[in-house]
Amino acid sequence: MKYNGLEFKLYSSDDKYYLFDYFNLLLIEIDQELYQILIDSKRVPEKYETFIKLLIDNGMCQDNMEIFQILNERKYDVANISFPTSHSCNLACKYCFAHGGANYNSENRTMELPIMRKILERTYLDYFSEFETIKLDFVSGGEPLINFKIIKAAYEVCNELNIITGKKTEIFVCTNATLLNENILEFFSKANIKLGISIDGPKDVHDYTRPYLIGGGTYTDVRKWIDWIVNTKELSNKIKDLLALTVVTSETRSIVDILKHYDEIGIKNVQFKVCRGMAEDSWTLSSKSVNKFFKLYDELNMFLKEEIKKNNLKYLFMILNDNDYFGKIIRRIILRDRSVRRCQSGQNKLAFTANGDVYPCDSFVGKEAYKMGSIFSNDSLKNPLEKMNFSCSDQCSQCWARYICSGDCYYDSMLITGNICVPDESFCILNRRLIDNAINLLGYINSNNPEALEEVERFLRIREQMFA
Repeated sequence: MKYNGLEFKLYSSDDKYYLFDYFNLLLIEIDQELYQILIDSKRVPEKYETFIKLLIDNGMCQDNMEIFQILNERKYDVANISFPTSHSCNLACKYCFAHGGANYNSENRTMELPIMRKILERTYLDYFSEFETIKLDFVSGGEPLINFKIIKAAYEVCNELNIITGKKTEIFVCTNATLLNENILEFFSKANIKLGISIDGPKDVHDYTRPYLIGGGTYTDVRKWIDWIVNTKELSNKIKDLLALTVVTSETRSIVDILKHYDEIGIKNVQFKVCRGMAEDSWTLSSKSVNKFFKLYDELNMFLKEEIKKNNLKYLFMILNDNDYFGKIIRRIILRDRSVRRCQSGQNKLAFTANGDVYPCDSFVGKEAYKMGSIFSNDSLKNPLEKMNFSCSDQCSQCWARYICSGDCYYDSMLITGNICVPDESFCILNRRLIDNAINLLGYINSNNPEALEEVERFLRIREQMFA
């Protein structure tokens, strides 16, 4: 909506009315009369002219290219790298983008110690020498515990390089949990490693989507180790602060039921991720399935409102992180954390393979056109995503949600539309719906429990400081 050079969206919630400045991520309460005037595109009466002038004079509801450039050139203190311990998996998840490691077609499928060391040395001493902190993720391309010795050795090499460079290292391991044992968990605890477990909800749901490669459900084995982590007092708080990573598909029955289940079994942090892929895959987000995702997230939004009205914030806190599909939108709006890039792939984020090839992220592994180089070459890495931001896309650069969404995943755009600059329209439709839901939710909290909004912001500020 536009008025006198200003651009904004209007929302109402429980007899309160809001103007949302989507350039500065500000939700401004207005009265019903002004709300209706703006909805009807009528001329604003004299009594509101001071308010409109205030918006104009303070650069609100207007795009600002200086701010865009600042955001586009933002520097980060943390660099992210990832590599699989093995391009293989013992599960046959129905939606796996890596197809159990089959997306990687090199003969060398298992990470070897010399290559792992070379990756870390090039990372600390060359590629990311200017960064204060290196975050090493064992997250995709295969099940990391298949080759656990690499994780253990990487921890030791990182400690050596920390002493040499003065850097800090954070390690995150995402596992399907079926290969866990007490010795591994005790090592993770002593090494202060953060742990994520892939789980898709209660037993019937999880067993259907995440079976063993040889057949049979995995929930019982996964649940055994979740219970052990939650109930073992000797483990570090970092391990016990477990993150559940859950894929939301077109066949998911209820995000709310999954969230309740996690609360029952002691999980306090969740990352829900919408399944992406080609339209012919029935699991994924597409024009045919987008209404199913609407229903799932509308139900979640309504559930969060009901709980917040009862002053219960725990379910909101469970998803309030920068990885959850809906939670990161809420977080960005509350913290006014604008972004012009979908992610930092190829900039402060690199992915490596077992033969030492370098890619912008795990998803692009095996796509030769996006290979940046090799750890065995002295040539500079070539980043095919270096200049990417939402202005590179005609659709994104004109979208009102661009500073919150910051564009589609580059890999998903390439996979679905054939062009990293052309977003998947189904993603755009869903994301705008979720942003509307997030703004509506924040308006609802302000109307029904304003103290809760302050508590949510405090929670986020503390979390940002903890992980800064």
